[in-house]
Amino acid sequence: MIYDLCETPPDDITNVDLCIVGAGVAGLFLANYLIDHDPEISIVIIEQGGFDPAWPKLFKHGVKSSYRGLELGRKFGVGGTSSIWGGQMIEMRCSDFEERLSGIFPEWPINYQELQFYYEKVRDNLGLHGSKYWDQKKEIQIDDFNFKYSEWLPFKDRNFKKKYLAKVVESKRISLWINSDLSNIKIEKGNGDCIATKIEAQSENGHTLTVGAKYFALCAGSIESTKIILSLKSNNPNLMIDVGCIAGQYLSDHLSVQAAKVEVRDWWKFNSIFSPVFHDGILSSGRFEIKPSIQKEFGISAGYAHFSFITTGASLIDLAKKFLLSIQGKDYHLVRFSVRDFFHIFIDLVPTLYFRIFLKRLWFPKGTEIYFQVDVEQLPEMANRILIEKNRNTQNSKGLAINWSLVAGDLRAFNLVIKRFIKNWNESALSKVAEIHASGDSREIVLSNVHDVYHPIGTLRMGISPKSSVVDSNLKVWGLQNIFVISTATFPSMGCANPGLTHLALTLRFAGKIIRNLKK
Repeated sequence: MIYDLCETPPDDITNVDLCIVGAGVAGLFLANYLIDHDPEISIVIIEQGGFDPAWPKLFKHGVKSSYRGLELGRKFGVGGTSSIWGGQMIEMRCSDFEERLSGIFPEWPINYQELQFYYEKVRDNLGLHGSKYWDQKKEIQIDDFNFKYSEWLPFKDRNFKKKYLAKVVESKRISLWINSDLSNIKIEKGNGDCIATKIEAQSENGHTLTVGAKYFALCAGSIESTKIILSLKSNNPNLMIDVGCIAGQYLSDHLSVQAAKVEVRDWWKFNSIFSPVFHDGILSSGRFEIKPSIQKEFGISAGYAHFSFITTGASLIDLAKKFLLSIQGKDYHLVRFSVRDFFHIFIDLVPTLYFRIFLKRLWFPKGTEIYFQVDVEQLPEMANRILIEKNRNTQNSKGLAINWSLVAGDLRAFNLVIKRFIKNWNESALSKVAEIHASGDSREIVLSNVHDVYHPIGTLRMGISPKSSVVDSNLKVWGLQNIFVISTATFPSMGCANPGLTHLALTLRFAGKIIRNLKK
């Protein structure tokens, strides 16, 4: 059932098995999995936003930051960020879980081999193929880089509200409360670690919901989950002395730069090699990941190169994209098409159909601007952090501040990836297909257009000790028996991979442990 706290003054809810904070990507995915695998489990989900996701109301709450993912990369409401994300899924590499750069990137407390099992379970759940087709795909040889494919969720499955909410609504064991902003977590001293007994949530019109549960899972997103833990620690300084002292620190993201414009020599061949490809209805796109050996040799973070396609806005592929975005639930605006636009669409109809039917690829028409794009893993810096300003109300994002900036090591990683890729490309046979030339000094190029890509991690990093982490290998907050963080904030690093697949794999891993604990 779905309840609106603004409209329904509730009774206290006691003794449920699990309270999930956040009805976004992880919250809905977790609830759906638990319903399927433990029909007796009782769950309450509280969601700060409404039924339809909306952009965060930041500036009226005094939020300060140059980190654009704070505003553009999030939505509050049922489905959360899944209403706007691309749904790009790719595994982290084995080396990404290891200690790198002399401990600047700490070792994960779990390894790649353990997470492989959950990667497969996530792909099965989402209908993805993973490595099933990788050895059938054409390998592109670039000396210092490995070519790898990522998969994109179909538009109809990207919005988790549309994919999973019906099952949540039908279940008699789950209640979902919207417009319910977490305002307090009651903590008591237990035998050893402290224990959370209940949470309180408030609506804008003053209604209060109280939920008592055996376990609490913070699935509210990276920034929101960090805010909750910081507020919890601030409100309980005497009880939560064992909670990691680094909470809120080491905020990092992927950084992206449009490094050069690609001058295509052979348009047909470039499309046949580099345009996204379909396998059984799943779209895959390629990227060049810098080899771990090169990272180690030059002392840089992970990075990868790929191509971005900027269409005219009035092409056949634009029409298809706008229709598919409407299926996902994104807002979009109709573009006026001239007679000339329709003529070009007609001309592109034949190659579009040929590529889609026979080559299983998208066709990008001439006139599309193609750019050489470079993304690097930001170095984790203690000074890059989320914090609660003193003497300010810590709820509803009030008093939240983010300090975030680049460091010299980030610029060095960009410089090396850009220069080595262009050098490798120009020395390969691919230079006959397209030319790539940087238009100026790489440092100036980076500083002119670098930006984050809304992949915040690290502020509640997992580890083996509360001195160097906030949660343990099971995502349990140090010093608390029954609060878990299911968020990318727990990632110590992320290498070249978009965090979505690993986030969902950790969600399923947590779900399995909760089911086993409840059966005990």
